[in-house]
Amino acid sequence: MLRLSAVALILAGSVCLPAQQAAPLPAPPPQMDRGTQTFALVLPQAACPVQMHALQGGSGELTAVRDGPAGAPAQRIHLVLSGGQARQAAAAHVTVRGLSGRNRTVQTFAPLGLAPDRIRTLDVQFRPESATEVAADLSLPGFTAVLSVQLESLTYKDGTAWRVAGTRACRVAPDPLVLVAGR
Repeated sequence: MLRLSAVALILAGSVCLPAQQAAPLPAPPPQMDRGTQTFALVLPQAACPVQMHALQGGSGELTAVRDGPAGAPAQRIHLVLSGGQARQAAAAHVTVRGLSGRNRTVQTFAPLGLAPDRIRTLDVQFRPESATEVAADLSLPGFTAVLSVQLESLTYKDGTAWRVAGTRACRVAPDPLVLVAGR
């Protein structure tokens, strides 16, 4: 029995030894042509003269939950402009798209997202927010959610104005974080 074990060990060892050898190194890749190629990347001009940031907030009102009907829903957006000539912005014409409080069924993974059923156009006045930013608060009664804020035109302190050209959009979706306390 001992001899049989020794023979099995020698045979198993000779079968396993080739598996322990290192694999040969692959051939080096062929040398690439070192000719010079030049590429030009043309980027479209930015649609907005400023960067926009929309922060969500509640209506700031208490809602009755017991006796009597509940108040109408409302959203508040704190719209901040920065970059470019933002500090010189005095007023703007904006369109807000969102949802009302009506009942709806929404697919979980809808590829096109929700279609707004509430659209409101506002004229807003900006005030300084910081050394490089201006801001305005948008009050939106009847909105339960804001999907986007689109900048239609911007008026600067010197009286000049910027307007959306053609089909270009200057739009921002609100930050998903909802502000609880006032700024």
